[in-house]
Amino acid sequence: MPWIGQAVDILRDAGYFFGGALPRWFDGDGLLMQKLDCPPYFEGLILESDFAKELLEIIKEDWNG
Repeated sequence: MPWIGQAVDILRDAGYFFGGALPRWFDGDGLLMQKLDCPPYFEGLILESDFAKELLEIIKEDWNG
């Protein structure tokens, strides 16, 4: 899908940020973009795996722009 980058840019301009990956979503991998009414409470998350912690850092970076 060559247009996915443009779609993400449009969503970011509308206040959305990367919220996570959706593996095998509708027979292919997906990208979750989300928009919140208030800032996320990242400090309240308890993550176990190193992968989850790395993913959270990516999400934080995208949230901060």
